[in-house]
Amino acid sequence: MFNEVKNITARQAFIGILVFTGAIAPGVLSIFYFDPELFKSLDAFKLVILSMGISLPVVWLNLFVASIHVHSVNLKDRLNGEPSKIYGSKEEKNKDELLFEFIVALWSSSVVFYTTFAFIFFKELSIEYALFYAAGFQLFVYVLAALTHMSNKKLQKKLDGKGGGDHSTSFELAPLDLQVVPSEPK
Repeated sequence: MFNEVKNITARQAFIGILVFTGAIAPGVLSIFYFDPELFKSLDAFKLVILSMGISLPVVWLNLFVASIHVHSVNLKDRLNGEPSKIYGSKEEKNKDELLFEFIVALWSSSVVFYTTFAFIFFKELSIEYALFYAAGFQLFVYVLAALTHMSNKKLQKKLDGKGGGDHSTSFELAPLDLQVVPSEPK
């Protein structure tokens, strides 16, 4: 067992911690705070499954926000004539794009959940108010994403006006486009 733990890379550990804090812990905290008896009665496996059922819908909603963020970073890099800060090549883009968007979605969900929990714990709110605050924070995240998207449209027009450079690396914003593009054999 210790050999398996030693073989974990820093990237794997980071992703594991992010999955725990974004997809499992918010549900566990919700169950613990709002229904302590249910928390005590569930075994670990059932607790994790129920917690993910609470948290993952928010993560999936935030994949849209993540798609806009990734597009924004790549668009600004292309406008400046720089290589992408997220992907070094087309092959890496195809391989890591969904993972990066999922990481951003987990981070966005964590911000929504933990900001809501701060209000819940300090104001001792009921579940109805907690859901209201969570929806409000999520709406705020969507408004920021919409503003980013509008800014991206202006940057795209500017980029198209400059001639756009190498169009082989350009891509369209496609939220939740889960198509896998096979790479050419080496």
